[in-house]
Amino acid sequence: MFDYLPRSVEAIAVMSPWLAAGRIKNPVDIAEGFDAAPDALRRLFTGQNRGKQLVRLD
Repeated sequence: MFDYLPRSVEAIAVMSPWLAAGRIKNPVDIAEGFDAAPDALRRLFTGQNRGKQLVRLD
């Protein structure tokens, strides 16, 4: 990423309309409950999660 930092303004100009139009999706992998936290952590290190790994606690 840092190799292209000088072009970040260009990237933002191109990608901002895509984000506003919903063409860019941010995948989230949500595990439910405190008991699921250890498995969620393991998923991070094995590559089994998709996008951000979150644990929802109620």
